[in-house]
Amino acid sequence: MPSTIDAEKFAALRSKARSKIDFETEFFETEDFKKFRDRIFKVLVEREERLSRGYTELRGAALIGPPGIGKTRMVKRIAAEFKEVVDATGGLKYGSLIWSVTVPSRATVRETCELILHDLGYPISARRDEGYLVSLVVDRLQQKRDCSASSR
Repeated sequence: MPSTIDAEKFAALRSKARSKIDFETEFFETEDFKKFRDRIFKVLVEREERLSRGYTELRGAALIGPPGIGKTRMVKRIAAEFKEVVDATGGLKYGSLIWSVTVPSRATVRETCELILHDLGYPISARRDEGYLVSLVVDRLQQKRDCSASSR
């Protein structure tokens, strides 16, 4: 049975761990974040309009910055907010999926393609050249888009 001192240490460590978890999930909406979110929403709505007119496209975005500044957290937050808005307004014909993959800051184009393909569930059995991997990424993203649109 632990002594009183051990229990006090445990309680202090647990409190510290809880405060760290809360800190890691907290997000402060700065003006820059709001502008960025509004721009992403606008791009996604315009994408829906272009797709409804028959234009096809594959586009992506990259957030670049030092580790730990909140890039992933910001994308997750925007994706969740966009999904809420889309669900509340009856959905989009071509889908509202925002998909992201975390890539190490010094990754080459080839390494980035391999990470994307892995995240999409595409097995890479041998090292391929950059051009081949880029074409695979484009093909897989088109398939993902087509599957998302046909499920509506």
